[in-house]
Amino acid sequence: MADTTILEKSLMVTPCSRLWTDIKLNVNTKEMVNCTERRQIENPSLEEISSSEFWHSRKETVNARLHWLSNSSFPKGCEECSLHHPNGLYTVRNKWFGLKPDFSKDHTHYIEIQLGTKCNQTCMYCNADSSSLWAKKLGIPYTEHDEQWKEAALNGLYKHVEENMFDKEVITYNFLGGETLIIDDFLDVVERFANLHNERQQKCVMHFISNLNVGPAVLQKFIDLCQSYPNVEFDLNASIENLGARAEAVREGLDFSRLEYNLNWLASEPCVSKIGCLPTMNALSVYDHTNFLLWVMETISQHRKLEDCGKTWTMGLNVIKEPKAMHPGILPEHYTSYMNKAINLISEVAIPQKEIYASHLSNIRDQIGTRRNKEYLHSAYRWYKKQEKLHNRDYWKIFPELNDIFLK
Repeated sequence: MADTTILEKSLMVTPCSRLWTDIKLNVNTKEMVNCTERRQIENPSLEEISSSEFWHSRKETVNARLHWLSNSSFPKGCEECSLHHPNGLYTVRNKWFGLKPDFSKDHTHYIEIQLGTKCNQTCMYCNADSSSLWAKKLGIPYTEHDEQWKEAALNGLYKHVEENMFDKEVITYNFLGGETLIIDDFLDVVERFANLHNERQQKCVMHFISNLNVGPAVLQKFIDLCQSYPNVEFDLNASIENLGARAEAVREGLDFSRLEYNLNWLASEPCVSKIGCLPTMNALSVYDHTNFLLWVMETISQHRKLEDCGKTWTMGLNVIKEPKAMHPGILPEHYTSYMNKAINLISEVAIPQKEIYASHLSNIRDQIGTRRNKEYLHSAYRWYKKQEKLHNRDYWKIFPELNDIFLK
């Protein structure tokens, strides 16, 4: 047997940092896990989740940690990363390679909270599990969260943050939806955490992802909250990757002019520490991505300095995996030229961290043309036709690239 390399050994024996550093609470599904890839083994009871002790000494989390330390292998519940190892997300998300942390301590500093799936759009790549409006369109019963469980979970988490996380230098929160800004009592939950950290002068960073398809009253409430806590860093990313009618077709229900107005408004508000865009790259965003990037930079530059990228504004990294019909790999190979054009644009602008985004686009470019077998295309064609019926749109007219993808 060939000798195992140092890298291979580190990938096999390094416990995953997420089990010590992250908390992910999903109110709708009654889940508390440490990673989006991790499967919850047992649903926590009301009594368990309302206790501050649960959040750092939950039995299944403790057992998973001990398994890593004793066996140097993936524990029960981490099958997703185990199945794809060494190419799974464990090798990307684990922050402890080459480090020797104190495994006896709880290192939690990142908390992700999904308060519900209430949403005002039916984006092409979304589903009824993440959008209440999708559930309505498909005639699927929309399951409201268990209010009693939600209250118990949040109270337990408040107590955990207050009693067990006072020694952390920075606590980062990430709030998810649905559409975050329209979820009932969302701002109340945000303020509860902001006030807690403000009182003890502990640095707190709060991330939000929004479709920005909301009215001025909703946005004003969010801005008022940001202004009330100047010591808290409020970062918001607009979830958008196309312009005008193309954006409205992918993100069904969107009013692009409203999003554009709201993005400018937020960018002009100093209380919003960072503003940016999170484009979910897909087969229908490659063709005009250069124009999209020009629009982003023109919008941001009206209110913030482009050279402050990473400080006062950001560009997020995201790409479609599902539905398969929207994966960039379905595009003909000559569409790599559109990615090259966008990469060249990025390389020419004087902004920090541009190499990271250029590398992201290069990875997408290299996937183009890799998923064009006959069976794959046939399935994708049927999917797009089904979407046309659902939304009563002519996608072949809106997105000329579909004529290239499905050449007869």
